[in-house]
Amino acid sequence: MEIRGVQSVFATVSPSLHDRQAAVVAPYKGWSVVIAESVKARTGTEPSVTFYKLQTTTPEGRVFTPLRRYSAFDELDRGLRAYYTHALPHLVGNIPEMPPKQWRWFFDHEDPEFINERKVGLQNYLQRLMHLPRIDEFSGYHTFITGERALAPSGSSSSGNANNSSPLSRPASPPPAATR
Repeated sequence: MEIRGVQSVFATVSPSLHDRQAAVVAPYKGWSVVIAESVKARTGTEPSVTFYKLQTTTPEGRVFTPLRRYSAFDELDRGLRAYYTHALPHLVGNIPEMPPKQWRWFFDHEDPEFINERKVGLQNYLQRLMHLPRIDEFSGYHTFITGERALAPSGSSSSGNANNSSPLSRPASPPPAATR
């Protein structure tokens, strides 16, 4: 009973399995997504809100810096779960948990410590999403991290779900930097 021998048998029996698994991650290989900073903004008499400035860098050095509120992360998560439930149900369990919502009357959303903790949690969430199998098929992720709308694959409908025309629910072609 030698585990090393078993592993090498699998490697020789099905070398293409590793290639297929690598191809699943390949579309965002070499990409970097970080939350560079948090930015507070006030609109009229409403309390200030916090935006998180993403800094997405492609392997070619192209940089995108979209601003996102926590509610946009929440919308991304809900769209992602709906898409995976419909199109890739066997992978739903791989979707990471997002940092929980904290209600304003229990937590001071303007407290720097609160903002930093949420920023760290959202950063971790984004990093884990980048390695989610077949994430490139969900255009909402590409749109979220770059601010650019991803194009639907040719020959497909314009929406991954006929009942939801949100850009966060559409399947996508691989990111521009990817080749297949």
